[in-house]
Amino acid sequence: METLIYNKLIQAMEITNGNICNHCLGRIFSKEIEGPGNLIRGERLKGSLENLDEKYPKNDKCCICNDLFDEMDKKVQHALNIIEEEEINFSNFLVGCRVDSEVLEREEQIHQILGVDVENIKKEINREFGKKFATLLSKEVEFDYPNLVLMVDFKSENVEVTINPLFIESKYRKLVRDIPQTKWPCNRCKGRGCEKCDFTGKMYPETVEELISDVMIKAAQGTGAKFHGAGREDIDVRMLGSGRTFVLEISEPKIRDLDLVNLQDEVNKHA
Repeated sequence: METLIYNKLIQAMEITNGNICNHCLGRIFSKEIEGPGNLIRGERLKGSLENLDEKYPKNDKCCICNDLFDEMDKKVQHALNIIEEEEINFSNFLVGCRVDSEVLEREEQIHQILGVDVENIKKEINREFGKKFATLLSKEVEFDYPNLVLMVDFKSENVEVTINPLFIESKYRKLVRDIPQTKWPCNRCKGRGCEKCDFTGKMYPETVEELISDVMIKAAQGTGAKFHGAGREDIDVRMLGSGRTFVLEISEPKIRDLDLVNLQDEVNKHA
C-alpha cells in the first residue's frame, strides 16, 4: 500500500475512532484504489491494518451513516412488497433517497479534513439499492424516462413508489357533429353540478377525450388521463380524412404493456 494512502487510512480511522463502516471507508478511497465497490474496498483497507480490533475497537455505529446500509435489504423488500401488492407492471426504474442532513454534514466534514472529493453517500445508496432491486426483479435502471421512481426514505423508514405516466399517440376521427374534443365544464356551476347540466357538471354529455380515455384508463388501470390534441376544432364540425393526431397521457398506469390494436377496436366499438 502506498504511503500516502496508508497515512490517510490511519487518519480516517483516528478521526472516526474506528467507528466507520466499510461502505463509508471505501467511499473515501474510491478514486485512489480500484475495486468492485466501496464495501469490498473498505473491507480490504481494514484488513491491511494490523491489530485492528485492538487499535480501533468499533464500539458504536458508523459515525458517518449510522449504519444505514444495514437497512438496505429491508428497504428493498419493502419496495418489493408494495409492487407485489399493487400489481404494478414495469420494465425499468430509477432510485432516489432521503437521508438526514446530519449524515451529509458529518460526511462532508470528514471528507474536508481528509482532503477528498468523492461521491456523496446518497449516490452510493441509490446505486446499491438499484443493483439489489434490479437483480431480484430482472429489471433495468433508466435515468431519462423511468417507468417507476423509488424514493427510499431513511428518515421516515418509508419507500415511496411513483408510477410515471404512460403516453399513447394515435389519431381520431369524429364522424358526427356537436361533440367537443375535451371536457367542457358547465358554465353555470363550473363543473360542480346543477339543474342546467343535469348535475353532470358538463356542458355536453360526451367528448372525444372521454370516449377514448375511459377505455384506455381501464385497460392500463390508471387513475386518470390528460388529452393532448394537435390543434382543436369547433364543436359543430366533423374530423374526417386521416384524423387528428393526439397523445393520451395516462396517470399512474399499473399496466404498461397494452394491446393497442385490440384497444383501438374496443374504443371504436365503445364510441
